[in-house]
Amino acid sequence: MTHAGGSRFRAVVHTAIATAVLGVALAPGLAVAGVGRVASGSGGSPGSGGASGAAVAQAAGSMVIELSKITPAAPTETSTLTISGVVRNTGTTRIGRIEVGLSIGLTPLTLRSQPSRVEAGLLPRSSRPVPGAQSVLADGIDPDDFAPFRLSVPVSSLGLPAGEQDRGVYQLDLTATAPGSSVPDRELTTYLPWMPELDSIEPTRLSWLWPLVDRPVRDSADLFMNDRLATSVAPDGRLSGLVDAAAGKPVTWVVDPDLLQTAEQMAKGYRVRTEDGTVAGTGRAAAADWLDRLRAAIGQNQVMNLPYADVDVTALRRNGLTSDIGTADTVGADIAQDVLRRDTTSNVSWPPGDLTDRQTLRALRAAGQQAVILADTALPPAGTLTYTPDGRGRLSTPAGTLEPLLIDTELSAVLRTGSGDRPGAGPLMIQRFLAETALITLQRPNDSRSLVVAAPRYWNVDPRTAAELLEVAGTTPWVTSVPLSAVREVEPPALPRVVAEYPSRAQSAELPADYLTDARRTRTRLQRFIEILSGPGPTSLAYTAARLRTESAAWRRTDGKPGVSSAGRSFLRGMSTNLDELRRQVSIVSAGTVTLSSHSGSIPVTVRNELPQPVSIEVYVESTRQDRLQVVQPPPVTVPAGGVAPVSVQAEAVANGPVEVRVRLRNSEGDPISDWQSIKVQVTNYGTVGSVIIAGATGLLFLSATVRIVRRGLARRRRRAAQPGTVPVEQVEVERVQA
Repeated sequence: MTHAGGSRFRAVVHTAIATAVLGVALAPGLAVAGVGRVASGSGGSPGSGGASGAAVAQAAGSMVIELSKITPAAPTETSTLTISGVVRNTGTTRIGRIEVGLSIGLTPLTLRSQPSRVEAGLLPRSSRPVPGAQSVLADGIDPDDFAPFRLSVPVSSLGLPAGEQDRGVYQLDLTATAPGSSVPDRELTTYLPWMPELDSIEPTRLSWLWPLVDRPVRDSADLFMNDRLATSVAPDGRLSGLVDAAAGKPVTWVVDPDLLQTAEQMAKGYRVRTEDGTVAGTGRAAAADWLDRLRAAIGQNQVMNLPYADVDVTALRRNGLTSDIGTADTVGADIAQDVLRRDTTSNVSWPPGDLTDRQTLRALRAAGQQAVILADTALPPAGTLTYTPDGRGRLSTPAGTLEPLLIDTELSAVLRTGSGDRPGAGPLMIQRFLAETALITLQRPNDSRSLVVAAPRYWNVDPRTAAELLEVAGTTPWVTSVPLSAVREVEPPALPRVVAEYPSRAQSAELPADYLTDARRTRTRLQRFIEILSGPGPTSLAYTAARLRTESAAWRRTDGKPGVSSAGRSFLRGMSTNLDELRRQVSIVSAGTVTLSSHSGSIPVTVRNELPQPVSIEVYVESTRQDRLQVVQPPPVTVPAGGVAPVSVQAEAVANGPVEVRVRLRNSEGDPISDWQSIKVQVTNYGTVGSVIIAGATGLLFLSATVRIVRRGLARRRRRAAQPGTVPVEQVEVERVQA
């Protein structure tokens, strides 16, 4: 039957995606789930993988095989193997009769390296057709269309030996051919684990890390920069799918406290910034439902909280922000436990990128962390091993001992191949995961080992794929799932490991120095302001959390280039702007011009506090003309929430004239909180000056009168001396007075 396929554009996109997914060669440290190729009979060469990993030139017609499902996950001799999928016509002409056949490898793969070599085309093909495993699409397929196929064959007809020594992973090749046409054959490779005699096998223990992390969306005013999180927590969203997929499953939940806090705020109602102002967010009901489902999904499973906002711990340590690591740990633990209403594990660190350097390990231990989750490549065995060891190690730092919990990087890389909406990627990923775990178990079938498997931090996977992966992992007999605490209880093997050098590619992926320099300046300004608050209060907590969000590893670029994303820089600028607005809520109300009309007096200053909590602050005053006016620093003042406080600045006049007095607010450490404000003081000290003038004038009058009297007396004496016998006038007058 032929089904409508959709637009030409979507078909071309599917071709490119499917070819890349199914045919890409495995890069170092990266596993893929399957491989698609042009069959050797139509342009490929044996052992070369043909056109694997490259888009095939589409002339008249082209096909793509997309796998839908393989059951059962762990077949036995009595099982029936069923493979379903679709063949898609990505060419421009109709393809007539199409046949889909199945081949199986002649010998099993027994080494972990072999599937990667198969997909890279480094192993010669060695398979045989499976009799009766064929599906015929007789109606043909129109361009941009597809048709389903289904192969069903008893496992007994696969010719697999049932001995214990015959365990392994068999290569399965699906081949689509169009007989009688020039359309190249297409081939898709996947894997079938074959594990007879399972009673004698000790299953490998897997600890699943299931992260719930997203990019910060709230600014320092608790307004949302966008409403995209409403889509993610909605029933069909990414975060919603991750919760539903792992509900009731034995995973260790890894949560970002900022995400939890944000969802809780959404559930209470929130506002979103737009170009025209703010509007009500649309995700209130979805966020409330998501939180309820998350609490129920967790059940009694272990929950590990990341530091608040999943801060970039290595970059913080390298750029002088080490103290923020401890702050993020403390704030994050409190918030996670409050929102989830249960205890969480907060003494295990998981650095972004799964790698860090020695100095940061020391800082993590000093901040109170007892264990650290790292890639197994960060602490590789000192020698070559023929098996996969426990994901445990020993690590000493100058600050104390850390417990390394090592992620199996190849298993985690397999999970990444299931990301996105690439057709057929999910089932291929599941089969590759089953093959990897089977090969791990077969390395030492009687020796159970404990491994850590980490889903990608921002895993965007089809929820049905994620749920099926956990389902088959829970029912497959060669693996069993355990919490992270169980891995911590494993005694590290007596296996020498070395601490690998921190790779340059990891360092270039960190938040860059220039960005964190700006973040450090913002932190300094915020810390100075918080000093004036009477208590921690909502303002301090809100802005501390916002500052930590600027340091989130979510702002790393995702295109592989060094630097910080444009969204991160925009967030930091917004934080700085909001901090300026916050500081302006504690301000000086100037009286304009003040006249000082006496020898000493006061300059009135009013401090206004628009915050919802009291502040204790110093008013610092500075005279620009000490030769005219000297001021006395006033004592600290407490300004009530939403109130004002008058401050009287004592001043002493030295000389008349205008003087500029500058005033600013400071915290108790003397750090400035506000910009300078100017007050004009007019010194008109009339009282003192008038007294000086009067005293001077009186002295001059007295002196002038004395001089005139003396001169007059001297003149009379000279006249009397010239007339002998004449009685001096003064004597006559005195005598008369006496008479």
